[in-house]
Amino acid sequence: MGDQITEPENPFALMPPVVNHYHTTTQDNSAFSTSVALNETNYSIWAPLMKMRIGARGKVGYLNGAKVTPDENSPKFETWTTENERVKIWLIDSMEQALINRYIRLPTAKDVWEAVEKTFYDDSDETRIFELNKKHFAARQNGRPLPIYYNELVGMFQEIDQRIASQNNTVAGVIQETITMVRMRVHMFFSGLDSEYDQVCGEILHKDPKFTLEQSYAYVRKVHSDWQVMGHATESSVMVVQRKQEEFTSPVDPVRLFMALVLDFDNLISKLMTQPIKSIEIVVDNGGQRSIKKKG
Repeated sequence: MGDQITEPENPFALMPPVVNHYHTTTQDNSAFSTSVALNETNYSIWAPLMKMRIGARGKVGYLNGAKVTPDENSPKFETWTTENERVKIWLIDSMEQALINRYIRLPTAKDVWEAVEKTFYDDSDETRIFELNKKHFAARQNGRPLPIYYNELVGMFQEIDQRIASQNNTVAGVIQETITMVRMRVHMFFSGLDSEYDQVCGEILHKDPKFTLEQSYAYVRKVHSDWQVMGHATESSVMVVQRKQEEFTSPVDPVRLFMALVLDFDNLISKLMTQPIKSIEIVVDNGGQRSIKKKG
């Protein structure tokens, strides 16, 4: 009598499948290309680059000691040894040949990392800070592409920031110190630009609120791009002032000539041009240097 309703053998068969999403972190153990090899002068670039690369592979614990060496009898010891050697190889392979012998025999990646840091980095190195300040105060574009000049400045600013800690103990003090530093660096950036950007810099300095260094660079870069799109050379966008100088000899004494041509020019011109000028009247002052005279 009527249709018979039958239940499926599996009560969950008609339910939509449940998809579980899990976030997993994969560890990349492959070697990476070394675009910057450590030498005697580039530690400030090499160190953060290596830390990012090793951290992206989930192995930064072998640099900072978070991955503690297990007991030799522990089942984890073999895995730790393999991982430590892998990170150590990454560090050694990223050095110039002359430096490899200094560090290759150190037992752990952490030992290598710390030994390199002690050799090349000193956060109280006043000489290095002086060198950086001298460089960025003297930095000039000198016709180079705008990004190259800007990146050079930013690199020096970032290294200085790493070496100098704020001396203020209050939030308000730190904020004010940061604002002052930002304004100074904007001025340094402007002072090193080629003269064709003078007008653009003046526009930025009159902006309210004040532009940061990054905003200032973006503004200058956009103006430069607009110049290129419009098909104008940057030099053509700047007013060119030419000065022309000529010398003439005269039998008249220089003092008398100056009096006639400058101080008493109105009387001289009225005598030379009798038709257009009929009269001269003083309307301001009494005939001195600040007098205003009206010609009829």
